[in-house]
Amino acid sequence: MRYFTFNGRDSRELFPLTNSITRPYLPPITVPSFSVANRAGAVSVQRNDIGTREIDVAVTFMMDSHAEVRQRVRAMSDFLIYKEDKILVFSDEPDLQYYARFNQSKTDLEEVAYMGQGTLHFTCYDPFAYALEEKEVAFTEMEQTIVNEGSTETYPRFRIAPAEDSTWLKITNVSLNKFIYYNASWATGDALIIDHTNNRVYNEATEESLIKNITLDSEFFELQPGDNVILIQNQNASGAGVASALTVNWRERFF
Repeated sequence: MRYFTFNGRDSRELFPLTNSITRPYLPPITVPSFSVANRAGAVSVQRNDIGTREIDVAVTFMMDSHAEVRQRVRAMSDFLIYKEDKILVFSDEPDLQYYARFNQSKTDLEEVAYMGQGTLHFTCYDPFAYALEEKEVAFTEMEQTIVNEGSTETYPRFRIAPAEDSTWLKITNVSLNKFIYYNASWATGDALIIDHTNNRVYNEATEESLIKNITLDSEFFELQPGDNVILIQNQNASGAGVASALTVNWRERFF
């Protein structure tokens, strides 16, 4: 039997039957282009524009009487309506999650409640599907290969708790020739978090923002699908105190 969970709640609480789940295999992908005067056709830009993903779920439930309609609408509203994107997981794809918002503009909950069936519309403004679990790798060398098994790029989070005082740190994705440079000192054992997903740099214990210590030529780089060679450097040529104190986490994502 098919069902889904939304914000951790099981759809079977309200909808005993999930008749169908309609979601595209890929989000809409277009190639941006521009016209050039006196030239036929157009010039394509070296990127893809990825639109929102729309998901429709047809549901059915039984009612004893139409007097239950208002109660049912309130229950559905509590189950579906939030001010932020929530995690949506389907039983036929249990290893992936979407960040979705119930699209009330496309669903009349009163009609669904009155008829005892209807289609729920969800919009994924972030169009990718994500692995349920993060991956984590603890570094043992200054240079290691990280493998992103997703179908598109994703963004890592680094945690560094050095075994000795350090004055600067540089982490480079050699495969992409991109780096992030932290130009400040920190004490032995303090954990520094460099979060490439949210463009944040902070002290793990105090959550104090340390973004001011990132140099202007730095870039919060991605992990490309496949192999990514990551190089760690600090003021010691050997990387002493840093390589064995770094972990990287990432969540794979898919079209």
